[in-house]
Amino acid sequence: MLGLSTVQLLVIDHAGLSVDSRQLRFFLALVTFANFRLAAKNSGISQPGLSRQIMSLEAELGGPLFNRNSRKITLTPIGECFLPYARRAVKELEQGQHAIKELIRPDKGEICVAALHSVNTYLLPSLLASFRDQYPQTQQIGRASCRERV
Repeated sequence: MLGLSTVQLLVIDHAGLSVDSRQLRFFLALVTFANFRLAAKNSGISQPGLSRQIMSLEAELGGPLFNRNSRKITLTPIGECFLPYARRAVKELEQGQHAIKELIRPDKGEICVAALHSVNTYLLPSLLASFRDQYPQTQQIGRASCRERV
């Protein structure tokens, strides 16, 4: 434990840092619940599994994140320092996942279809109408092209 009367030098090899998003989520759950059993239950992991993940994270970061002196878990100075970064990292990951989900949603975005004139005339109108009914947020761009380009 770091204290005012104790000076410790923490050396972290940043090039080898391998913290994953699950560890960050487990860390934040433990901060929220201040209890290994409750944090593990809420995270869908066993209590020993959560303990191993936290110990692995602490090893990666170079020191203890939590004081485990009593029934209630508290953050160490290292944990306090790491907390805002973990929150931001998880938030950024969630926003990135949301942006990708929005990008690949079939009911949003843009569709561009190129086909021969006969397909454009006879088959495509009914297909596009059906698609438009099912995915009204999708933009459909129609362009006439010469046969050689298709």
